[in-house]
Order: sequence, then C-alpha cells, then structure tokens
Amino acid sequence: MRRPSGARQTFIVMILVPLLAGTLGGFFGGVGGALITAALNPPACVNQALFKTDVTIPDGTQVAAGERFDKKWLVLNAEGRNHCTWTADYNIVWIGGPNLAERGSSFPVQPTSPGQEVTVTANMIAPSTPGTYKSKWILRSPDGELFGDQFWAMIEVK
Repeated sequence: MRRPSGARQTFIVMILVPLLAGTLGGFFGGVGGALITAALNPPACVNQALFKTDVTIPDGTQVAAGERFDKKWLVLNAEGRNHCTWTADYNIVWIGGPNLAERGSSFPVQPTSPGQEVTVTANMIAPSTPGTYKSKWILRSPDGELFGDQFWAMIEVK
C-alpha cells in the first residue's frame, strides 16, 4: 500500500541507550535511516573521607580550663571511580558533643584530590569546667552533604 507523499506514520521503536554519549546511526526495517543522539549526564562525583590519625591532641590529652588549642586530624580523600576533588568550598563541621570550637562550627579544608591526604584543623578552646569532653566532626561538601568517617577531639579538662 502506497501512502501519499507527506503522510505521517507513527512508529514506536524500543532502543537500548548506550552507556557512552554519542550519536548512533541505524536503519529500521525499511522505515528509513535514523539518527539517535544520546546525551548522557555523567553522575555526580562521589565524596568519601577516611580518618587516618590524630596529628595533635590525642584522645585523653589533659588541657587546662579555658586553654586554646589547635586540633588537627589527618584525613584521606578516598581514591575511587568518579570520586570528587575537594575544593576550597569543602569544610569540616561540628556534628555532636560539646562544640569546642573557639568561634563558629566549621573550618575550611585545603583543596585535595582523590588519593591525597590532608591535615584539617579546628581552633578550639577548653571548657571552664573540669571533665571529659568529646567534640565530633565530619566533612561537608559545598551542597551540604555530610560524608566520610567522623573524627573527634576528646580532652580531659583539669
């Protein structure tokens, strides 16, 4: 059966989309040639942080009431497929226990590529009351995602 010139025909074609972006060409059973463009958005990168060690003020360190100190931790930006590079917009944030930060509740992180370690620092001050204090921290991405291992400052105020 011949169709008049310019007549429309609707076809439903099931296509398996490739994993890579690009343009595919094909011929579908006498219907004619077709070009299909698959513009895939790569998935967002993955944030992952691994605590390595305390650099300063190991757990249980005795600190005088009201003493200022810099707590430093060594953290690894985990290496893996599609892992994020930490930019200057990443920071460490207080998430639990007493906030021992001298000011605020977050501190910047130096830019760090996947597979690299970085020392992160929080400027702290010991409470005025004797006791044991554990202040918990974690990394935060620019979009607010909290991720990776938690780390903490645990001090004994005398």
